[in-house]
Amino acid sequence: MSTRTQLGSDWSFTRYYYPHAFEAGLRLETSAHFLWDAFSQAHQHAGLAGSVEIPMEYFSRAVEAILLDGLLRDAMDFQLAESHWTKVVQHCGYVASEQAVERNARGLGR
Repeated sequence: MSTRTQLGSDWSFTRYYYPHAFEAGLRLETSAHFLWDAFSQAHQHAGLAGSVEIPMEYFSRAVEAILLDGLLRDAMDFQLAESHWTKVVQHCGYVASEQAVERNARGLGR
C-alpha cells in the first residue's frame, strides 16, 4: 500500500492525501491488518460462504474512501483506526456484491 502517486514521484498516496499526518508518521501500510479484518468481519457478519476473497474493485473503493477522507481529516495527530476501515468496507459494496454472486450461484438471481 505504499504505491507512489505518479511514476517517478517519491510521494506516496498517504503523503499526498494526509500530508500533516504523514509528516507525523502515518503510513497506510500500517493499517493493512485493519483493512483485512474489516473485510473478514463483513464477510462473517453477512454469513457469506467460503473463505474471504476481496475483489480488487472493493479493495480499491475502500482505500480510495480512506484517502479522500484525508482531505477533510488530515492533522498531525490523525491516526487511521479500525473503525475508519470498518466504515468504508461497510459502504464499498463488497457484501451486496458477494450476496448477489451467491444468489446467482444458487440460481436465485433471476
